Amino acid sequence: MKKIYGGHAANDTGISARREGGDLVIETSMQGRFAGGVKELIESIFAGAPDKIIEKARRLSGLRPAEAASALPPKISLAGFFESRDTGIYNDAESAKAHGSVRLVFEYEDDFIAVLNKPAGIKIHPDREGDADNLCAALDAHFHASSERSARAYPIHRLDIGTSGLIVFAKDSVTCAILDRALFENRIERRYTAAIDGLLKKREGEINLAIGRDRHVSNKYRVSPSGKPAVTRYKLLCADSRRGISLVEAVLETGRTHQIRVHFSHIGHPLCGDSLYGSRKSPSIGREFLLHSSYVKFTHPYNKKTVELSSAADFMDPRYPIK
Repeated sequence: MKKIYGGHAANDTGISARREGGDLVIETSMQGRFAGGVKELIESIFAGAPDKIIEKARRLSGLRPAEAASALPPKISLAGFFESRDTGIYNDAESAKAHGSVRLVFEYEDDFIAVLNKPAGIKIHPDREGDADNLCAALDAHFHASSERSARAYPIHRLDIGTSGLIVFAKDSVTCAILDRALFENRIERRYTAAIDGLLKKREGEINLAIGRDRHVSNKYRVSPSGKPAVTRYKLLCADSRRGISLVEAVLETGRTHQIRVHFSHIGHPLCGDSLYGSRKSPSIGREFLLHSSYVKFTHPYNKKTVELSSAADFMDPRYPIK
C-alpha cells in the first residue's frame, strides 16, 4: 500500500499542501520560483475546483489578493477549512471497533484521499443508521482510531455490492467537491475487468446506448431511448471457447447505475453469474457476478501528482473456474 502522511512533496511551482487537523496548511518553500501573488497561489492549489472553494480559501488565507509572492509568508494556514466531522458516535474504543468490522484493504492513503480495494459482497453506504457492515462506516472508524477527527469517508464513485476492486474516497467535503468535478469532467480514468457469457465477435468496440430504470423490475435498469446517455468502451482480453466465456476490459465514459451490466446484457453477453441481467453461468467463487474495478488514474487535487493504481481480479485466477 502506498501510504503518505504529513504532507506532500512540493509541486513544480514550489507549493505543497497538507492537513493539520481541520486546517489546510500551504507551504511556499520555493517562493522565488513562484510568479504572482496570493490570488495565483490559491488558484494553483485549487486548480479545477468549484469557484466557491477557491473563494473560501482566499478569505481564510487572511492575505490581500494583490499581495506579491515575495511578500507571502512561507506557511499559510487556512484555519477551519475542513469542517470537523467528529460526530461523537465513537464514545469508546469498543464503539469504534464495532463500526470498523469490515476489513479495509488500502491501496493508497494520504491526508486527503484514500483508495480502497473493495471485496465483492460489501456495501459502500449504510442501509440504516447504525449499520456497520459497509465501507463508509469502517473508514470512519479507521479515521477515528487514527485521530483524524476532521476526516470522514466520501465515496467519489460507486461500485455495486457485487463488484470488487478499487474505489476512491475523499476525506472531507472540500476534496470531495474537487474530485466530484474531476469525475464529472471525465478526468478520473476508470477501467473494469469483466467475465461475460459467450464469445465476442469484435476485439474492441463502443456501446453508446442510453440507460433508464426498468419499470417492471425493482432495482433493475435497461437500455431506453428516454434514459440518460451512457457510453462504455471495451476490448477483448482473452476468450475460452470451451467454457464459452470472454474476459473484457471496459472503460466508462459515463457512470450510470449498472452501466456495464446493462450494456453487455443488451448486446447478448451478460456478466457471468449476473442472473438479474440474463446470465446462465455460475461463478464457483461465491460471487454474484464477475466484475472488478481494476484501474484508476487521477491528478491529486493539491500536489498535482498523478495517482495511478491497478488491481487484478480474483476471477482471473485459473483456480476458480466458471461453470
